[in-house]
Amino acid sequence: MQLVDTSSLLAVFFFGLLCFLLTIILFVSLAYESYKKKDYTQVDYLINGMYADSGV
Repeated sequence: MQLVDTSSLLAVFFFGLLCFLLTIILFVSLAYESYKKKDYTQVDYLINGMYADSGV
């Protein structure tokens, strides 16, 4: 007698694999967005902050 059914083990394995792949895809997309925006310097951030605070 098997202690755990093989199909349930496969289901849990594939569910974990799916979650792992989704996490990797999320982090890669966030890293890519960060890489694309690396030209956004601290000075740009401060200038945009001044405009946002002025209410214009």
